[in-house]
Amino acid sequence: MLIAADNEKKVIFVSSLGMFLSTLDSGIINVALPSLQQHFKTTITSISWTISLYLLVLSSSIIVFGKCADRYGRVKVFTWGIVLFALSSLLCGLAPSENFLIFSRGLQGLSAAMLQATAVALITTLISKERQGLAIGTLGSVMAAGPILGPTIGGILISTLGWRWIFWINLPICMIGLKFCSSLNDSNHLTKHPINFLPLLFLSLFMFSCIFLTTNLYQFYSKYSIWFYGFVILIISSFFLFIKYEKKSAYPIVSLRSTNKRFFVFLFTTLTFGISTAMILVVPPFFLERIFGFTPWQTGFFIFCAPLGIILTARFSGKYINPERVSPLMVLGFTVMLGALTCLIFSGKNIILLLVFLFFYGIGGGLFQPANIASLMNSIEAANQGAINALNRMVHNFGNALGASLATLFLQVGANNNKLVQWVQFSWGFCLLLIMISLACFYIFKPEKSDHPYATS
Repeated sequence: MLIAADNEKKVIFVSSLGMFLSTLDSGIINVALPSLQQHFKTTITSISWTISLYLLVLSSSIIVFGKCADRYGRVKVFTWGIVLFALSSLLCGLAPSENFLIFSRGLQGLSAAMLQATAVALITTLISKERQGLAIGTLGSVMAAGPILGPTIGGILISTLGWRWIFWINLPICMIGLKFCSSLNDSNHLTKHPINFLPLLFLSLFMFSCIFLTTNLYQFYSKYSIWFYGFVILIISSFFLFIKYEKKSAYPIVSLRSTNKRFFVFLFTTLTFGISTAMILVVPPFFLERIFGFTPWQTGFFIFCAPLGIILTARFSGKYINPERVSPLMVLGFTVMLGALTCLIFSGKNIILLLVFLFFYGIGGGLFQPANIASLMNSIEAANQGAINALNRMVHNFGNALGASLATLFLQVGANNNKLVQWVQFSWGFCLLLIMISLACFYIFKPEKSDHPYATS
């Protein structure tokens, strides 16, 4: 059911607000990690779970909420997501201990899953096809606004009011979101298919094992090898059990009959973009504060370059999306990111070059992301938009969690061996390799018009 043009602005605003909330807290926590580590007198690995658990819970539960949104209503799930996000933000700010903060961040990740599972689906089911490209481009800009404003606002709040206010800042935003949600309704494009939780359980176990092993790889491999091999076995077995029960399901997460190879290429590029972008946002704060002695607010100001590049180009990319075929903007975006990462490897300790190339990475990301989202969403019928949007966000957030864990691992190895600069360069090289593989996939799997059977309505 499409809505009047006047109400389309409300849909875009509400969807953008939900995505902004969830990405703001992904970005705002990055600059707070050194302060949180010092406040709770803990290790980098331990405090990094404030990022990893948030992204892990978000990634593992978003598919469930996507299915619930398709069945019970996207506005309803979105509204409850805002309520829970406000409550969990309050608890994060009140946290008396590290463990309480990590637990509250898990609740916050659960609420973020409800928001991200429905944000894009609200646009693709309530807004006309002619204006969806621009709307998704706007959403892409807002998705980048969270990481750009997060470190900057977080740095200022930490330096003035304290770290607790980086969570309490969410409360007035949630109140605004609740006010606008009350005027929206989506009764069409709903499905009555039951939700099969068993494959989702194994998928969640697979993602948890991957993140936990990556985060603790340095300790496991050097001291407790039995844990290392145990988690490797758990990762492999949970993945195969997920595939086994997903194939048997009458209502799978994604029907293989309605998808094609390009669909999985879109998901793979979403994963690699999530990993590399997380590393782009996690590595610089430690680099700037440990090598150059920057304060949190200075760090927040300096690392805004990559998200700024995304904001400036995402809306432009949305205007030129062609849903009938794979947009060349995706290939162009990855090419720009390749160039930026190559230059970052050789930038060394030069802060100016670091900022410039982070900005160009953001430009590439802004060209790629809206086109990738539109291509993926237009490949699936309207009744499953919530599930596919959730799947896309799950893969992206799983990539974010993996990227944050890998960044923490590389930083820890570098700090322990007094080679932080070299391991920062290694991080850029790792991202470069991922982007190269993704770009190669576009040329191996040629775009076909049949890749988008639902591009027009």
